[in-house]
This record gives sequence, C-alpha cells and structure tokens, in this order.
Amino acid sequence: MVVYIYTADQVRRIGLKILGVDRHRQKRQSAKSNLADFKAHYGVDPIVCAQMWEDLQTTTIAAAQIDAKSSYNRNSGANLKNFLRGFHFLMRYGTELERKVSSGNARNTVRKWTWFFVEKIAALKGLKVSCVRRTSANELRLVDFLSLLLCFICSTCCRSLLLQIVWPQHWSTNFIISVDGVHCKIPEPKHPTLSKDPSFYSHKSNSAGLNYELALSLTEPKLVWLKGPLPAGANPDLGVYQNKHPQLGEAGEALKNKIPTGKKAITDGGYSDRKDPKLSQPNSHDTEELRTFKARARMRQEAFHSRLKRFHCLTDVFRHGIDRHGVCFEAVAVICAYEMELVSPIWSM
Repeated sequence: MVVYIYTADQVRRIGLKILGVDRHRQKRQSAKSNLADFKAHYGVDPIVCAQMWEDLQTTTIAAAQIDAKSSYNRNSGANLKNFLRGFHFLMRYGTELERKVSSGNARNTVRKWTWFFVEKIAALKGLKVSCVRRTSANELRLVDFLSLLLCFICSTCCRSLLLQIVWPQHWSTNFIISVDGVHCKIPEPKHPTLSKDPSFYSHKSNSAGLNYELALSLTEPKLVWLKGPLPAGANPDLGVYQNKHPQLGEAGEALKNKIPTGKKAITDGGYSDRKDPKLSQPNSHDTEELRTFKARARMRQEAFHSRLKRFHCLTDVFRHGIDRHGVCFEAVAVICAYEMELVSPIWSM
C-alpha cells in the first residue's frame, strides 16, 4: 500500500494557506510567527498533524483508516486540507456558516468532511490511549514491571529513560497513575418535570455539563485511561471511579478494578474514600517528600487538562449533542497524546 507523507513544513505551509496567509507572506514572516499562527488555529505543532496524517493511512484500526489513494487528490474530500479543517473545528469550534465561507464549499460538504476526520482522529484512541494488558491469568495490569525490568537490563535506551525517573526507595512501585475528572459545558437538557435536570449539574462550571475520567501514567508521559461522557451531576469523580451508578454498565468497567492490588492512584480530595487502598489523596500525615510528590502528580494531571481545554470545542457550550461531544473529546485527547509523545512531553515525576 502506498503511503502519502507530508513533512511538517509542508503541513504548516498548507495550513497557513487555508487561513489566507499566502506563500509570500509566509516568507516575510519569521518561522516563529508562522508556527504561532498555525498553532493558534489548529491547536498543535504541524509535526503532530503530519504524524497523525501518516498514521491514519497505516493504522490497523479499521475505524481510523483513510483511503491512501485519495490522499493527494484535490477532488476527493479525504485530503489534507479537510483533515486540517477538522483540527480547526476542534480548536476554534466555529459555526457551519463560518466554516462554509472560509472553505468555499457547501455547508453539507463542510459538515460531512469535518465530522469524517474528527471521527477518524477519535478512532486513534485505541492506538494512543491504552495501558491495560491481559496476562495469561486474565489479570489486568497497568504496568508490566517484569518486562520493564528486562528491558532495563538489555537496552541502553530503556536504561537512560528509567534513570530520568528518581523514585524514593520506600514507595517506588506503589504509585502508578494519577486520576481526575474533567467537566465540559453543554446546553441544558430537557427534563420531563423540572426546569433543569440536576443529574447534569456541574459544580465546576455551575451549569449543565459532562464528566470525563482521565488517568495519566506516572512512569511515562502517556494518557492511559479515558472514560465518558457521563452526566456531571449524577456521576461525581469518586462514583465514576467506583462505577457505582447503573448507567455506567458493568462493574468491570470501573478504573478501580483495573488497578492491580498493591498499587495506588494519586487523586485530589474529591476522591474521599479513605477505606480504598488503591486511592491516595492529600494527607496531612504524609512526609514532606511524599506530600511534594503527590502535589507534583496532581499539578501534572491539571497541566494535561489545561492542554485539552485549549480547544474551544471543550470550553465553549457544545452545540452538537452528547454523543458527538464524546467523539470530540476523544479526538482532542488523542491529539494531546500525540503532542506529549512528539513535541511537548509533560514533565517526568
């Protein structure tokens, strides 16, 4: 199969041209200004876009695959320009009329290809948002420490990676992830009897909202868990973690059941279940060293959330329904996961 690849410079030039910045103006501007203009409208560095474009052609995930034969075809909708317009939609969250005027296409065409690529990007979740591995005993684990140790012994590259992470000896293998919820605003849903539906009330935005549960690995800059969308009022962070609510499905889908026995997730005070041995909240009895480590993990989690919230589709009131909000959130999470891997890794613990 032929794979059509663009360099980051080509992606940047094409992206700026879509915005009306012609070739001569791009030459007059500094490279720093061109990059800033690109990121302001598409959200990330062109390196990320170029890699994702390649991965959409080479992935084995059927839902994410695009037709490589039409990649360079200007008459086909599955081209790089429409791919970048998908990024622009997520970043700026413009109306259909605004996107119609800027693209020069009919509204139906704009709608079709925007959602085509947003859904393709979201489908890469299986490639970038994962950590769970089934062993022969069907035991779910977040990190295979034995395999990692083997790599440490055999690989100089892996050895240098591990040496960047300095763990205090007395609790080095206990903490493996940090967990927190993210709320996003939506229009007020209709309720059969009440003027407002309390199950959707978000205390973070003081409006109707959806809750997503995210977990970051503490051993590498990687998003390892994403769950949602869920009504924010009926599904507080602790309830989502424990999967206490019927609408969440079977108990096996709870993050609580994915964490191996003896391992811990670092959380904020919203996960107030002192009896759960897998949760580690702020504790006044912690040593200064441990207290600093936990605070750093929570700040790291919030820093990733702030990357998500750069995209206006997650900060503005969402107009396209709950199901599509889930698609957009997953697409943005995938984009930020690529960004952590390629351009801007979140700090190590």
